Amino acid sequence: METIAIYWENRVKTYGFQIKQNLSLHHLVLPPAAVSQWSALLLSAKKDIIFEMVLLQANAAPAFDLYLLLQKKWENHLAALRERMGENIPGIDCDTYSPVELLHFQGPHFGDRYGIADKVFGSLSQESVPVLAMGCTAASVYIIFPEHEAPRAEKVLADVFQTPEK
Repeated sequence: METIAIYWENRVKTYGFQIKQNLSLHHLVLPPAAVSQWSALLLSAKKDIIFEMVLLQANAAPAFDLYLLLQKKWENHLAALRERMGENIPGIDCDTYSPVELLHFQGPHFGDRYGIADKVFGSLSQESVPVLAMGCTAASVYIIFPEHEAPRAEKVLADVFQTPEK
Protein backbone atom coordinates (compact mmCIF):
# COMPACT_ATOMS: atom_id res chain seq x y z
CA MET A 1 0.00 0.00 0.00
CA GLU A 2 1.33 3.42 -0.96
CA THR A 3 0.30 6.74 0.58
CA ILE A 4 0.68 9.95 -1.36
CA ALA A 5 0.10 13.35 0.23
CA ILE A 6 -0.03 16.69 -1.53
CA TYR A 7 0.31 19.97 0.34
CA TRP A 8 -1.87 22.67 -1.21
CA GLU A 9 -2.64 26.29 -0.32
CA ASN A 10 -4.84 28.62 -2.34
CA ARG A 11 -2.43 31.49 -1.59
CA VAL A 12 1.05 30.19 -0.85
CA LYS A 13 2.44 31.45 2.47
CA THR A 14 5.64 33.51 2.50
CA TYR A 15 7.61 35.41 5.11
CA GLY A 16 7.13 38.59 3.08
CA PHE A 17 8.78 40.33 0.14
CA GLN A 18 12.07 42.23 0.19
CA ILE A 19 13.10 44.65 -2.56
CA LYS A 20 16.62 45.91 -3.23
CA GLN A 21 17.12 48.73 -5.71
CA ASN A 22 20.01 50.51 -7.40
CA LEU A 23 21.65 47.26 -8.47
CA SER A 24 23.61 46.19 -11.51
CA LEU A 25 23.33 42.84 -13.35
CA HIS A 26 26.26 41.51 -15.36
CA HIS A 27 25.89 38.55 -17.70
CA LEU A 28 29.09 36.90 -18.85
CA VAL A 29 29.36 34.05 -21.31
CA LEU A 30 32.32 31.90 -20.30
CA PRO A 31 34.06 29.00 -22.01
CA PRO A 32 34.16 25.94 -19.73
CA ALA A 33 37.88 26.43 -19.02
CA ALA A 34 37.23 29.93 -17.66
CA VAL A 35 34.69 28.94 -14.99
CA SER A 36 37.23 27.83 -12.38
CA GLN A 37 39.40 30.88 -13.08
CA TRP A 38 36.43 33.22 -12.66
CA SER A 39 35.44 31.40 -9.50
CA ALA A 40 38.90 31.94 -8.01
CA LEU A 41 38.90 35.57 -9.13
CA LEU A 42 35.49 36.25 -7.55
CA LEU A 43 36.57 34.56 -4.34
CA SER A 44 39.65 36.78 -4.19
CA ALA A 45 37.46 39.86 -4.80
CA LYS A 46 35.11 39.22 -1.88
CA LYS A 47 36.76 42.01 0.12
CA ASP A 48 36.26 44.48 -2.74
CA ILE A 49 32.81 43.51 -4.01
CA ILE A 50 29.69 42.35 -2.22
CA PHE A 51 27.48 40.24 -4.47
CA GLU A 52 23.72 40.12 -3.96
CA MET A 53 23.40 37.01 -6.11
CA VAL A 54 25.54 34.82 -8.36
CA LEU A 55 24.00 32.40 -10.88
CA LEU A 56 25.82 29.97 -13.15
CA GLN A 57 24.03 28.05 -15.88
CA ALA A 58 25.26 25.80 -18.67
CA ASN A 59 24.12 26.82 -22.14
CA ALA A 60 24.11 25.01 -25.48
CA ALA A 61 27.30 26.62 -26.84
CA PRO A 62 28.98 24.71 -24.90
CA ALA A 63 29.63 27.54 -22.51
CA PHE A 64 28.34 28.89 -19.22
CA ASP A 65 26.21 31.92 -18.46
CA LEU A 66 27.43 33.66 -15.33
CA TYR A 67 25.11 36.27 -13.80
CA LEU A 68 26.52 38.63 -11.17
CA LEU A 69 24.16 40.92 -9.27
CA LEU A 70 25.72 43.67 -7.18
CA GLN A 71 25.13 47.21 -5.99
CA LYS A 72 25.86 49.85 -8.63
CA LYS A 73 28.68 51.22 -6.49
CA TRP A 74 30.70 48.02 -7.17
CA GLU A 75 30.49 48.30 -11.00
CA ASN A 76 33.97 49.80 -11.38
CA HIS A 77 35.51 47.04 -9.24
CA LEU A 78 33.84 44.40 -11.38
CA ALA A 79 34.99 46.13 -14.58
CA ALA A 80 38.57 45.97 -13.29
CA LEU A 81 38.15 42.24 -12.58
CA ARG A 82 36.77 41.67 -16.08
CA GLU A 83 39.72 43.52 -17.58
CA ARG A 84 42.16 41.51 -15.49
CA MET A 85 40.49 38.25 -16.48
CA GLY A 86 40.36 39.31 -20.15
CA GLU A 87 44.14 39.44 -20.18
CA ASN A 88 44.20 35.71 -19.36
CA ILE A 89 41.13 34.59 -21.30
CA PRO A 90 40.24 36.79 -24.28
CA GLY A 91 36.82 36.84 -25.90
CA ILE A 92 34.57 36.73 -22.84
CA ASP A 93 31.31 38.48 -23.66
CA CYS A 94 29.65 40.64 -20.99
CA ASP A 95 26.29 42.41 -21.05
CA THR A 96 25.41 44.87 -18.30
CA TYR A 97 21.90 45.82 -17.21
CA SER A 98 21.86 48.79 -14.89
CA PRO A 99 20.06 49.87 -12.86
CA VAL A 100 18.02 46.82 -11.95
CA GLU A 101 16.02 45.71 -8.91
CA LEU A 102 15.80 42.49 -6.92
CA LEU A 103 12.67 41.08 -5.34
CA HIS A 104 13.35 38.24 -2.91
CA PHE A 105 11.01 36.10 -0.87
CA GLN A 106 10.91 32.76 0.85
CA GLY A 107 8.28 30.54 2.32
CA PRO A 108 7.92 28.01 5.09
CA HIS A 109 7.04 25.09 2.81
CA PHE A 110 8.44 25.98 -0.63
CA GLY A 111 10.52 22.80 -0.70
CA ASP A 112 7.46 20.64 0.00
CA ARG A 113 5.37 21.68 -2.96
CA TYR A 114 5.64 22.03 -6.68
CA GLY A 115 4.52 24.95 -8.82
CA ILE A 116 6.12 27.92 -7.01
CA ALA A 117 8.08 29.09 -10.08
CA ASP A 118 5.02 28.49 -12.26
CA LYS A 119 2.91 30.74 -9.99
CA VAL A 120 5.59 33.45 -10.13
CA PHE A 121 6.08 33.37 -13.91
CA GLY A 122 2.39 32.88 -14.64
CA SER A 123 1.24 35.87 -12.60
CA LEU A 124 4.06 38.16 -13.80
CA SER A 125 3.53 37.14 -17.41
CA GLN A 126 -0.21 37.75 -17.17
CA GLU A 127 0.50 41.34 -16.07
CA SER A 128 3.37 41.81 -18.57
CA VAL A 129 6.00 42.40 -15.87
CA PRO A 130 9.44 41.90 -17.49
CA VAL A 131 11.89 39.54 -15.78
CA LEU A 132 15.64 39.67 -16.48
CA ALA A 133 16.68 36.64 -14.41
CA MET A 134 15.32 34.38 -11.70
CA GLY A 135 16.96 31.97 -9.28
CA CYS A 136 15.13 29.54 -7.01
CA THR A 137 16.21 27.30 -4.17
CA ALA A 138 14.12 24.91 -2.10
CA ALA A 139 12.98 27.79 0.11
CA SER A 140 13.73 31.04 -1.72
CA VAL A 141 12.92 32.92 -4.91
CA TYR A 142 15.13 35.71 -6.31
CA ILE A 143 13.83 37.72 -9.28
CA ILE A 144 15.71 40.50 -11.08
CA PHE A 145 13.70 43.21 -12.83
CA PRO A 146 14.45 46.33 -14.85
CA GLU A 147 14.37 49.54 -12.81
CA HIS A 148 10.96 50.52 -11.37
CA GLU A 149 9.42 47.06 -11.95
CA ALA A 150 9.99 45.35 -8.57
CA PRO A 151 7.28 47.33 -6.70
CA ARG A 152 4.79 46.52 -9.47
CA ALA A 153 5.83 42.86 -9.35
CA GLU A 154 5.37 42.83 -5.57
CA LYS A 155 1.77 44.00 -6.01
CA VAL A 156 1.11 41.31 -8.61
CA LEU A 157 2.69 38.57 -6.48
CA ALA A 158 0.82 39.70 -3.35
CA ASP A 159 -2.36 38.42 -5.01
CA VAL A 160 -0.83 34.93 -5.37
CA PHE A 161 1.39 34.69 -2.29
CA GLN A 162 0.30 35.42 1.28
CA THR A 163 2.51 37.59 3.46
CA PRO A 164 2.42 37.67 7.28
CA GLU A 165 0.70 41.08 7.38
CA LYS A 166 -2.27 39.87 5.29
